[in-house]
Amino acid sequence: YDFADNTADVTDVNGHGTATAGLVADLTPDEVDVMVLRVYGDDNLSKPSRVLTALEYALENGATVVNMSIGWPNAIEKGYSFLNSVLAQAYAAGVVVVAAAGNLSRSNPTAKDVYPANQAQVLTVSAVDRSRTFDDTYSASGASVDLCAPGTGVAVAALSGGMTVRSGTSFAAPHVAAAAACVQLA
Repeated sequence: YDFADNTADVTDVNGHGTATAGLVADLTPDEVDVMVLRVYGDDNLSKPSRVLTALEYALENGATVVNMSIGWPNAIEKGYSFLNSVLAQAYAAGVVVVAAAGNLSRSNPTAKDVYPANQAQVLTVSAVDRSRTFDDTYSASGASVDLCAPGTGVAVAALSGGMTVRSGTSFAAPHVAAAAACVQLA
C-alpha cells in the first residue's frame, strides 16, 4: 500500500524502495511473502505519521519481519519517539524490526543519533564492503549497531528493469531482514 498517496499503487519513482524490496525478495525463498509499503512521496520525502501508520499496518497484517531502510538524523536533539510504542509492540510480539544505521554526514555521525536505528527494540545494521570490512566512508557506526551486512556496491533491482549498483546502509538492512525471514522458516 502507498501511504504517501493513499492508494494501492506502489509505483516507485526514485528506486530506493524497489532496490530494498527487491533485495528482500531476491534473498528469501519463494514461500516468503513480501509486503511492500510505500511511505515516501514522489518528492522523496516522508512524514513520521506515514511511517507510523505503515508500521502499524504491517503488524496488523501479520508481518513477522520488518525492514526499515529509513531514518531521521539528529534524533536525540529532536526528541523523536513517535514509533516507540509500536516498536515495543512489535518486540513484545516477536516481530523482528531491522533498521538501517544511517549514512555518515555532519549531522549524522553515529547510529546512536539516527531514529529508529537508535532504539533497543530494533536490529541496527551498518555496512561492510566486498572484503567484509566496515565501510567507514559512509556507514554510521557505534554502540547502537547490532550487525553489519553488505552495503557497498550492492547489485539491486533497477526502476527500469534489470539491475543497478547502490551503496548505503539502506541496502545492508534488507540482507539482515531476509536472513531473519529465512530463520523464521526453519
